[in-house]
Amino acid sequence: MGQNGFEGTLEDILNCGNCTNTLERFTSHQNALSGEIPNKLFDFSKLSIFRVIDSKLTGTIPSGIGQMTALTELNLQQNTRFSESNTLPTELGNLTNLKALLLSGSTMGGTIPLQLGNLSKLTTLALVQTSLSGSIADGICEIDGLSIMYSSEITCSCPDNKCQNAA
Repeated sequence: MGQNGFEGTLEDILNCGNCTNTLERFTSHQNALSGEIPNKLFDFSKLSIFRVIDSKLTGTIPSGIGQMTALTELNLQQNTRFSESNTLPTELGNLTNLKALLLSGSTMGGTIPLQLGNLSKLTTLALVQTSLSGSIADGICEIDGLSIMYSSEITCSCPDNKCQNAA
């Protein structure tokens, strides 16, 4: 689903009957999807890609996201209507198959959880144009093949040119 004028809440769209056991990818780009990320999302056991880019999501990223262990990509970029108190849940560290965590341009605050160091398959971490602050933990730096794009409020002292400041 991309640029096709879909409107409504994410919860309404996820009420797809029996698709919770079959849906593997959910992609929406520049649609007017609104509302919070519903708990219904956690019923999608085979979902590997969840992209909701440049939409009208509100609330926060729920801690239940950590139940979605099949996820390889979580892309919530350009969601500027998230709550100002939207912080990254530590449960993201449970997503051991995650290869890409893309949050650039979304309303995010707080610090980067140490638990992201558990994501040994992570290759892309995009934190540009967020309100995240603090430093990227050594455990995250130790992930082989990881590329980190971050804003100036974040300190990254990872070796091997892993960090790209996109101030």
